[in-house]
Amino acid sequence: MTHEGEHIAMEPMRIAIVPYEAALVGQIQPDIVTVANAIQRQVSEHFTPVWGASAIVSAFPTVAAVPEGYSTVAITTQQLPLGRGGFHYPDGGAGAIVHYSPGSDRWTVDASHETLEMIADPLGVRYVFGPSLADDPDAVEDIPDGVGASRTPQGIVEYLVETCDPVEGNDYLIDGIRVSDFVFPAFYDASFVNQRYSFTYAAKRPFDLTDGGYISWSVNRPTGGVFQAFKTRGVLTWQKVAEKSPTFSRQALDGARPVRRGEQPRTALGAGRQTRTGAIGGQLARRGGPDPYREIIERLADPKQNFWKECYDDPQILLDELRNVAQTHGTDLPPNLYEKQTRIADQPEYQTLKAIYDRGAPINYDFSHPDDALALAGMFSR
Repeated sequence: MTHEGEHIAMEPMRIAIVPYEAALVGQIQPDIVTVANAIQRQVSEHFTPVWGASAIVSAFPTVAAVPEGYSTVAITTQQLPLGRGGFHYPDGGAGAIVHYSPGSDRWTVDASHETLEMIADPLGVRYVFGPSLADDPDAVEDIPDGVGASRTPQGIVEYLVETCDPVEGNDYLIDGIRVSDFVFPAFYDASFVNQRYSFTYAAKRPFDLTDGGYISWSVNRPTGGVFQAFKTRGVLTWQKVAEKSPTFSRQALDGARPVRRGEQPRTALGAGRQTRTGAIGGQLARRGGPDPYREIIERLADPKQNFWKECYDDPQILLDELRNVAQTHGTDLPPNLYEKQTRIADQPEYQTLKAIYDRGAPINYDFSHPDDALALAGMFSR
């Protein structure tokens, strides 16, 4: 990058590995400082020379001790959605949560995984074009009950660049610490042959998933749908996981389980932007229990009810409902929040939200935050 003929170096990303619960401070094994140092070596010696993106990885004792400007990889003993080892969430751009189980060192692999993916693509919106794995003659479509097979070839599709997902089942050691395998840029280029496709050499060719790995892509955004492929015991399977992809991103997919038999594909929805304050706890809380606003969303989405039309004609009805729910759960929506807003969203937008709820996928909104509360109500000026 240049400015008036001078070279300008890009600043490395700053990432904090930090315990989320105070009780974990000094108790995490392997030691969090040792793990951060191993991941720093991985970044500097293995990842940056290949991907060209760098980071300073540091350990901090508490979330409160993390300086501004750092993205966090928070370690928690709380169970994550669907039993996952880690997931990304928006923290002013990037953040991740990793599950820690005493007696297991799996968390170090997951922390490495989340860190590398954040460095390569902090916002989770990096894409490449390539041939669809759904067109692979050896791939098997996993079809939910009641859903017909997809017979139409997909051709060239848009893949989400995730540096660790395709080889998620593989790891290696740095200074005795287990870290995640990762793919090389050649993995995402079908024209590259006889190249190194992952650090451990586990991937043998472009778009070649290893056992335990997966990959996500979209077709003809925003209406063509989102798909994922998985490799298990050498068998490549694929399936549709979202009917639409208006905001196809890592955070729209992370933490959401694939469609299984008997289930219908969902509609993808992007994550709401949040600051670090309360974001980690908010993510865990939202993903761990029922959302207090779900009933309102279901009523708004139901075409057989008149609730949406009543609220569209008189938005104050919806505002009163939202405030009542918030107060019941100990949250006051900001005063005058909807002062300049005079209409609510169209009903299909609430049906999209309901589809997310029905799928058990996370809704990454903090409804005490003004921007997120406005998004929930779907309020707009005429």
